[in-house]
Amino acid sequence: MKTLLSIYLILFTSVNIYAQLFGPMQLINDDTGNLSGLLSGDLDNDGDLDLLTVSTNEVSWHENLDGLGNFDTTNVIDQNQSLALGQAINDLDGDERLDIIISSFEFDRVVWFRSQGNGHFGSAQIIATNLNSAKGITPADLDGDGDMDLILGVTNGSGFYWVENLDGNGSFSTLIPINNTLSQARLQVAGDIDGDGDLDILSNSVDGVIMSWFENIDGQGNFSTQHIIETTGLYENHFNLADIDGDDDLDILSNKIDEILWRENLDGQGNFGAKITINLTTNSTPDFVNANAVDLDNDGDLDVAYNSVEDFGSIWQENLNGLGNFGPVQFIDPDFIGPVQNLQPADIDNDGDIDLVMNSLIANGDKLLFWYENLTILGVPDFAIKGLKIYPNPAKDILFLKSPEPIEHVTIYDLLGKRLLQENKEQINISSLPAGLLFVEVKTTSGVGVKKLLKK
Repeated sequence: MKTLLSIYLILFTSVNIYAQLFGPMQLINDDTGNLSGLLSGDLDNDGDLDLLTVSTNEVSWHENLDGLGNFDTTNVIDQNQSLALGQAINDLDGDERLDIIISSFEFDRVVWFRSQGNGHFGSAQIIATNLNSAKGITPADLDGDGDMDLILGVTNGSGFYWVENLDGNGSFSTLIPINNTLSQARLQVAGDIDGDGDLDILSNSVDGVIMSWFENIDGQGNFSTQHIIETTGLYENHFNLADIDGDDDLDILSNKIDEILWRENLDGQGNFGAKITINLTTNSTPDFVNANAVDLDNDGDLDVAYNSVEDFGSIWQENLNGLGNFGPVQFIDPDFIGPVQNLQPADIDNDGDIDLVMNSLIANGDKLLFWYENLTILGVPDFAIKGLKIYPNPAKDILFLKSPEPIEHVTIYDLLGKRLLQENKEQINISSLPAGLLFVEVKTTSGVGVKKLLKK
């Protein structure tokens, strides 16, 4: 482990070694359509994360072929979901397979596709209709009976709803109003806001109440008490419930079009403090979207990642002390300047850190789906020597190395930093090493590089 930690020091002593949290863009598809939704989940039950993509009319998925982020071409599930603005992945029928839920703005309905296993899905089954332009979908066990109910938001009109999963097999009740007065309550998230052991609901809206939460009074889905958090300001178009300051209760991370902010849950009972700004833009075309609370640097606290639908790509900011004090803006890909429509954090390559999947409609009309590998190793960035390659990856018996500089020695470690093997050549027999994720440290005449290796 000391050797891995020493890599960190080399960053400051060798000009030939560079470091960044994320690797280069890895293209998945260059003609996705204009995606309204992007989610990750194990859709074929093989133990790795695949991708669900939703465009204007089409619901599709991409298989993670090897668990390392090499994806299959588009697998179409349905092509008749006009203006599908909301999506979710969850097990609605209790068979331990992930089903897909979609809302259609134009058809004003919510439907679900039952997983039949191995990436196959049934036809659309209607859950709800007549929602004033259906939008948000949040699966949550609202009545404490062990199955997934659904919270349903609306784009237009007043109020929002939930539907009960009546039998744990995906048969749903009629619409149950949660509120009849909120205007444009498009998005909701569920969490135990007041620390009493059941799930409450946080919702956005406009016209006098910008943000509020609804208390689950009896743990069975009675949301008769509304707690108002914010009454003024711009619409908050994306938000999370997450423990930003490490005190074991749920705070709110949120974004407006011109601001990334968070609010502290002051007492663990849902009394929130004033907003704390993380980033504020004075750009004439403000465009922040998709703020996510996620531990990107593997240091045990929640950082923030978000993107732009206009011009600067994607950003992350580090939670410096675990208390909600955030560092400066860091660009995920400094070479990518353009709009990013969706951002999905997920461990795409099964190495224990959170990668980022995105899609973008760029200036030349290309509609790209791509991901960035998180290069963190157990909290230590994965430093690389330019031009260093190891192959094949995954590897079973023989590992080959190619370096633009003479190799002095190669050391292979396991996840705990234990040294398993050391060689000084470009062809190494690894047949005796254990299967799983390993780290290959390569020392050259000018410094040290580290690569991840999946041993078969």
